[in-house]
Amino acid sequence: MITERLAEFAVGFPTSGIPEAAMGGAERALADLAGCAVAGSAEPVARIAREVAPGGAQGGAAVWGSPDRASIEDAAFINAVQSHALDFDDSSSNMRAHPSCSMLPAALAAGEAARAAGREVLAAYAVGLEVARRLTPALGPGHYLSGWHTTSTIGIFGAAAAAGRLLGLDARRQRHAFGLAGSLVGGLSRNFGSMGKPFHAGHAARAGVHVARLAAAGMTADADIFDGPQNVIAVYGGAADGALVDLQSLGSSWELASPGLLVKQWPCCYATHRAIAGVRTLQAEHGFAAADVERIRIGFPPGTEGPLRYKAPRTGLQGKFSVEYVLAALLLDGKVALGSFTDEMVMRPAAQALMARVERYPVAADGILSSLKGFTDVEVRAGGKTCSMRVDRTPGSSEWPLSDADRQAKFMDCCDGVLTAGQAQALARGLASFRALPDVRGALNVPA
Repeated sequence: MITERLAEFAVGFPTSGIPEAAMGGAERALADLAGCAVAGSAEPVARIAREVAPGGAQGGAAVWGSPDRASIEDAAFINAVQSHALDFDDSSSNMRAHPSCSMLPAALAAGEAARAAGREVLAAYAVGLEVARRLTPALGPGHYLSGWHTTSTIGIFGAAAAAGRLLGLDARRQRHAFGLAGSLVGGLSRNFGSMGKPFHAGHAARAGVHVARLAAAGMTADADIFDGPQNVIAVYGGAADGALVDLQSLGSSWELASPGLLVKQWPCCYATHRAIAGVRTLQAEHGFAAADVERIRIGFPPGTEGPLRYKAPRTGLQGKFSVEYVLAALLLDGKVALGSFTDEMVMRPAAQALMARVERYPVAADGILSSLKGFTDVEVRAGGKTCSMRVDRTPGSSEWPLSDADRQAKFMDCCDGVLTAGQAQALARGLASFRALPDVRGALNVPA
């Protein structure tokens, strides 16, 4: 039975059995996400989350990058919203989602409640990610393509697994936690380009902690939510097949070890990143400037263009989901950065004019690919000459990784303007020693 096996794995797999490559991957994921959360804390959506779920709880858990604390569920919600507010956080090609933004806030909040050690929190995240990524293939590509946001719909189960493990659930109660989570599945891609998208991450994180606490207190639900008629996979799957849930490799194959997570170099939807990399490469080779560009054509194979909902964005949030805008920003400013995504930057006349010269077209390919797997064709006509290339690697992946220096620079850029240099450096040092902490309470708080 799928539910039984996933629950047994979630709460019973020994931390000592998790390979170093996966634990190291969890450490790097936390460091990257913490930076994204600090930067995201300055966004309006994060301010709203803090106002509606106020801090001040004496117990509870840390609001990352601040001196504040909140109730366990509220801390998970706020930290997840902050982490995903800028769409700068990591992705999983096998989950077709952002895993860390929902699961790590849930794990840290539950870990603080349990006074868990750092290594146990990282282990819980690694295990939660395995639960989530095993469910994704069974739902089929139709789940995402029909409009579900996997970061939330699958992330909730990973968050529930991580929280349940840290809160001491046994397998029976973890099954009930999964059953409760099954009634909270939600998140629509129609909300991409709005505050609703980071809300999805917050919902998954908070709900994961909440159902684990309810199950720990004795609340029951369907204990076989992934099995039998009208199970989660059948209800939400576009081409559902429970047989595709890989239970055989549980404990021997780890997403954080291979292929690893994709770490973003630019704070916008991953579906734009191969196009950004392609235009940068062609510009470096051929030396054209924004004023020289007559036309840019971007070829997307089936399934890879879906998140890019805006061809003529009007706001900074919409610009993150527009290949037209990110390429205009790249050519006009020489970079795509956190400051690229304000309403004023998107509405610049020069950006609006350049966006009009960007054209999308479909490219034939075998099967349905994704914005995290596949390729993007790039063609630029500038100064009367045409150049082109196919970008078949994804920036930030194991095939095209960010260096340690790139990661450190990203973290400090995220902290700039939100924390002082001393606060940022102290946070970085704390994250570097997180695994060795005997108690994670307050580990991601920053003193005033």
